[in-house]
Amino acid sequence: MISLFLASALNALVNASFILIWLTSSLVAALIALKLALFAWEEITRRSLLWMKPAFEDCLAKRSQPPPKAFRRLRWPRRSILQYLIIYRSFGHTGRSLQRIADAYESLGFIEADQKRLRSWFWWVRAEGARCLGQMKARRAKARLLENLGDSSVPVRLMSAWALGRIGDADSIERILEALVGSSRIAGMRLSSTVFELGEKAVRPLMECLAHPDYRIRLLVIHLLGELKDPRSLPAILSRTEPKEHKEVRVAAYKALGTIAHPSAVPALARGLKDMHWEVRAQAARGLGEIGAPRAAKMLRRALEDPKWWVRRNAGEALTKIKPEGEKMLLEAYRKSSPSPARDMAEQWLDEIGSLPSVS
Repeated sequence: MISLFLASALNALVNASFILIWLTSSLVAALIALKLALFAWEEITRRSLLWMKPAFEDCLAKRSQPPPKAFRRLRWPRRSILQYLIIYRSFGHTGRSLQRIADAYESLGFIEADQKRLRSWFWWVRAEGARCLGQMKARRAKARLLENLGDSSVPVRLMSAWALGRIGDADSIERILEALVGSSRIAGMRLSSTVFELGEKAVRPLMECLAHPDYRIRLLVIHLLGELKDPRSLPAILSRTEPKEHKEVRVAAYKALGTIAHPSAVPALARGLKDMHWEVRAQAARGLGEIGAPRAAKMLRRALEDPKWWVRRNAGEALTKIKPEGEKMLLEAYRKSSPSPARDMAEQWLDEIGSLPSVS
């Protein structure tokens, strides 16, 4: 009985050994095949670029000359190599220089191919198609890119938003906001880059979006207007500081007023110091410091008495930026005979700026 068991165990061990050897040899063979394929691709790419680069540069130099006929006859993989040669060549170019490259890209049928990629089954293919169209500022792909803002894949929506920003039509902003709101922090970053691509053209459409019924849209819009720092947006931002507005939107509005730092916002920021929400009061104090208006010093002195630490902290920092009135207010709070949170905060900031009175 024992001998049968040992024989069975030995047989199983031998079989397992053969399976392990087969798997190992298959993995080695696959790695070798992959290495050979990569080597072959690199060699094809190297040889192709040797004649493609000078031919394309010659085409760009002769502005009225269409791309060489040899380019039109290419098949995969050389056609793909040519496409990315043109994509990489466009990096860092703007205006007419980029337009010449984009015209060559389109005349070779790559714009049409990229639009087809936007309907691929695979999300990474759709995202890459959007990236290429955005890089070339392909305006005729705008309708397809707008469709892809509703894609089930976040990376595709992000890349489509970036591409629309590159194209530069401000009427896409509301659609982009609706597509990306609440997606992720990365989406917010992508949205910022899209808006900066549009520049000052984005200000008016963004202001119009502040009437959107979704508070998350209004919240994003205010953050973006704050980053743009355009004084024209101040009336629209001020309209969102009313008590009936959603708290998060109001906090963002006060933060944006401080970031833009226009003197006309001082009265609104002063009202913010009396708000029922401490987050608003803290942003109002910060904003007054960013503007640095001397008339705000007494208001900030009173804010040093606020029950919330963040409000006191921002008020103290703001006073250090208002000279010389702010320092006087800090000294007044510090010289109070009885210990208090206001006195402690004043002491901290006076020490920070090297103005703490010496103890005799």
